[in-house]
Amino acid sequence: MSEAETLKDGWRTVRTSFGAKDVLGITGLPQSLLRLWRKRGYLPQKEKGRWAKHDAPEVLDAYLLHAFSKLGVAPSEASSKLGCLSADLLFFAVLAGDGACEFLGPSFEVEELRHRFDDSLDIARSIIQPSDERRFLISTGGPIFERCHDLTELIEAERNEYFFCIDLIAAGRGIVERAQKPLISFIYEGERGASPSVRRLSHGQPDAK
Repeated sequence: MSEAETLKDGWRTVRTSFGAKDVLGITGLPQSLLRLWRKRGYLPQKEKGRWAKHDAPEVLDAYLLHAFSKLGVAPSEASSKLGCLSADLLFFAVLAGDGACEFLGPSFEVEELRHRFDDSLDIARSIIQPSDERRFLISTGGPIFERCHDLTELIEAERNEYFFCIDLIAAGRGIVERAQKPLISFIYEGERGASPSVRRLSHGQPDAK
């Protein structure tokens, strides 16, 4: 499904950029560890300086690398798992996180798109293009992780004394809460672009101030 199939003419999307301080706050990473992982090539290097910007996939890669490290997976092994996983996490973040997206434009256009976005997964799918929509990332030992929709079968089997799990919905919601600003902006630039603009947030959140 292409973006054009779900977004009407006149709309475009912009992904939010974050400063270095934002990255540390969202991911919980110590600054020294973030620098070390960049130096070793697990995360992309950034230009030095306080004004360096980081896009959402870079922030989510850092978050995932940190999450894997907490589960005992070394960055050298975890970095190869990032790939499409950051897109999957962004998908869950914009669906689960209240106010994860903002809509700017004429009131009629904004309300129409916002309600479509809140009522269906199709717009989020077309914009983010996740590779896997299964919620849980699990491992029963070692660095091998698999995806699943539901933990019930794993628990009821009573074969695993322990397992490691990353809940992508909970992770996405936490990322949005810590970011304290939308991850994606929908901006209307169509024929009604000269009309008075309003700003609304996804999932029925109050107007952004």
